[in-house]
Amino acid sequence: MPEAVTTILESLKKSPQLLVTFLIVGLFLMYMDKRDRLEIEKVLKVDLVATQRIAQCHQTQERATAALDKLDETLQTQALAYQELSLLIHAMRMESEANTLRIERTLERKER
Repeated sequence: MPEAVTTILESLKKSPQLLVTFLIVGLFLMYMDKRDRLEIEKVLKVDLVATQRIAQCHQTQERATAALDKLDETLQTQALAYQELSLLIHAMRMESEANTLRIERTLERKER
């Protein structure tokens, strides 16, 4: 047997409380290792959830931006259509007023 092992065994024979102390320290170190691994798993799960939430938020933001872009296009098309309609109504109004004037002149001529 190596000399270090022999020395340790002789020390343990002389003071058996060292064995209990080593056992307690070993168990404590095992507990700390297990607790650290559980804490790391917990952090990894939280990080995974956070990553998924961030991805979901980005997707929602992209969809909202696309919807706003489509709404902008629609509103621009609608504004153009309203402008064309307004011009058409104005032209019809002018034509109607011109026709009314012609009718009035025709009636005036007939009355004379």
